[in-house]
Amino acid sequence: MEDKVRYFLEDSDYLRGFQCFLDTNSGYGSINKYILQYLSEECPKSPIFQYAFNNEHYASNIDGKQNEKVYFY
Repeated sequence: MEDKVRYFLEDSDYLRGFQCFLDTNSGYGSINKYILQYLSEECPKSPIFQYAFNNEHYASNIDGKQNEKVYFY
């Protein structure tokens, strides 16, 4: 995985930052952790923006006692 990231880093002329889209419901979170750590070590001055997506959201009533799942597709 590091070789693929390294290829794109060397191919870019002027690196302005990274945008990372994360899935929080799968096992890709741990892989993404290592990729983000690698990017922060290789490009310490480049900003990294992370967007986490989760298809399960919980809605509650005003009193906060009853929760139900709300799915977004």
